Amino acid sequence: MSTREHQQLRDLLRLPQNARCVDCAVLDPKWASFSLGYFMCIECSGIHRMLGTHITKVKSTTLDTWKPEYVEVVRRRGNVSFNAEWEARLPAGKTIDAHTGSAERERFIRAKYERQAFRGTATRDSYARAAAKMGCAVDESGALSPAVSGSDSPTAAAAAAAPRVSPAVARRLAAKKAKEAEERNKKARAAEAAEAAKRAAEAEAKAAAEVAKRAAEAEARAAAETDVGELFGSAPAPAPAPAASGGGGFAVRNRDGAGAGASCHRRLCVRGGRTCCHDGPHL
Repeated sequence: MSTREHQQLRDLLRLPQNARCVDCAVLDPKWASFSLGYFMCIECSGIHRMLGTHITKVKSTTLDTWKPEYVEVVRRRGNVSFNAEWEARLPAGKTIDAHTGSAERERFIRAKYERQAFRGTATRDSYARAAAKMGCAVDESGALSPAVSGSDSPTAAAAAAAPRVSPAVARRLAAKKAKEAEERNKKARAAEAAEAAKRAAEAEAKAAAEVAKRAAEAEARAAAETDVGELFGSAPAPAPAPAASGGGGFAVRNRDGAGAGASCHRRLCVRGGRTCCHDGPHL
């Protein structure tokens, strides 16, 4: 990834509306959808990758290559704007957080993105809820700013009420979650590679079939041209010459159509448009 795109993504992640995961509101997300325009944490990113590229296309903001147009999609959208629409009909208390288990997290994400169960028209209220989820405050003009106090963050109360965990246990839990997320990412990458190989095989088979079809058509045309050449290769036999006419402008034929030298002694003659029969010469 170039320094320019990298810096732009870092600037976007510093904005209050992008400071948390779009789904579970965990701080410091490092993954993003360059097709829908939101940021997410590594744990949620593994599930997003399993959804398939027909639903969302996910990249790491630090490890993957980004094109300028991909960064522009995220810049124009952002987490608050995205959730104002895609969580507009989300029932109260149905969201997930950092403590949500993998199975429940996957059910929520699939409902949100695959079925679009919570999607609706963005309103002022849904925008305010989306901002609160990201730990932002919205002023009367609709501008976003970091929350004045921790109570404005949707995860602040849960964090205060949660039992304190020793640093060693917290590190083990974080390592376990990171490992699970990486496994999901590996599976998603393998599925994407298999799908790409399948599409390549289908394209190759289609191309081979097209080549075979064109070869068969060419062979059929060549065979047809050969048959025509054999049919008209020899010149047709000349037509028989007409019989010589007798004197006086009339032709003499026997009754059976033979010429004057035929054995039949009775002959037909045509003279002046008349037909007559006689045994001797015409006078």
